[in-house]
Amino acid sequence: MTDLCLKCDIKLLAFGTLAGGFLTERWLRVPEPDFQSLETWSQMKYKRFIDAAGGWDKFQVLLAALERVAKRLRCR
Repeated sequence: MTDLCLKCDIKLLAFGTLAGGFLTERWLRVPEPDFQSLETWSQMKYKRFIDAAGGWDKFQVLLAALERVAKRLRCR
């Protein structure tokens, strides 16, 4: 699919680029959600990835870094 999109100049946004919504401001500086409060299958899936990659505290460090980059580049 990528080759066809490149050939036809079609912009492609890969599935899961926002990690079920976790890579958004909504989750910055908030307490870790319990698994039962997650609203979608996608959130449940990506929360497991967050846990496997170091947990909620490390994820908050990542979100804070992304926020600094976004502000520096004036992204919203």
